[in-house]
Amino acid sequence: MQYIQMGDQPRLLPTPLPVSSIAYLPDNFHNHRTTHTRIDFGIELASEAEFAEYTIDGQPFRKRFPWCSTRMPGHVYRMATKKPWDVLVFTFDASRLEALRKFGLEPALPGWEFRMTSEISDRISRLFLLMDSCRVPGNADQIDFISLEILRLTLLCRRDETTSPEEILIHRIASALAVRILEKPDLDSLIRKHNLSRRTFFRHWKRYYDVSPWDFVMKKRIETASRLLQETEMRICEIADTLHFVDSSYFCRQFKRMTGQSPNEFRHSLRPGTVLLLAK
Repeated sequence: MQYIQMGDQPRLLPTPLPVSSIAYLPDNFHNHRTTHTRIDFGIELASEAEFAEYTIDGQPFRKRFPWCSTRMPGHVYRMATKKPWDVLVFTFDASRLEALRKFGLEPALPGWEFRMTSEISDRISRLFLLMDSCRVPGNADQIDFISLEILRLTLLCRRDETTSPEEILIHRIASALAVRILEKPDLDSLIRKHNLSRRTFFRHWKRYYDVSPWDFVMKKRIETASRLLQETEMRICEIADTLHFVDSSYFCRQFKRMTGQSPNEFRHSLRPGTVLLLAK
């Protein structure tokens, strides 16, 4: 579990939508009734259950993962999902309701399903890095901005009702791989968790992604490594260990394979505004 309280974090710039708190809850599970004094948006990432089941004021709803849940004052919520799920929760003060609506976010909706895209998973990975250093000047502002971006992207990527069950499963597994790169994701375990055989998984994966699952995860790790090289003083060996590389030499080889530069060359060549372009 990761949790940060943002209410007391100083912002360098004024914002109409400061995030009050952010929590990442892996394997979250509860079925009790809840009422809320603030506004919550939950990025419900993945579960062994095919559907999330829940009620709002006694009215039942059902959504496929991934989806965005909503909570606001004045209503009674109850989850009925049969298995644990991973969720990233953004909380806003109730006084921000009209500001949220002006940004296209309506917490009175019963949630919406969305397609997990590389843009969304990249921003989630970026958010996790910022959460670890939220007291660094300027990072609270970035967290506000990226949180809003993630929520609005889920709206722009609402799932088409004609999306096939196979595509939903593959994107769900890709989502789990992307957000768990700091936890050394286990692909075989994820495949079994979603009741697929390896053969079926790889057959469908090739339809939606032009790189292997291994290179998909490696790309996410290298993107995260580039941010750590740019924004921290971590040593190369520390970054390699954080991202679960076998050793520093292997990390350096993979970094150069995907970027054309060694980690040290990349760090020394950095200038403000530099954007990392991964080699194809």
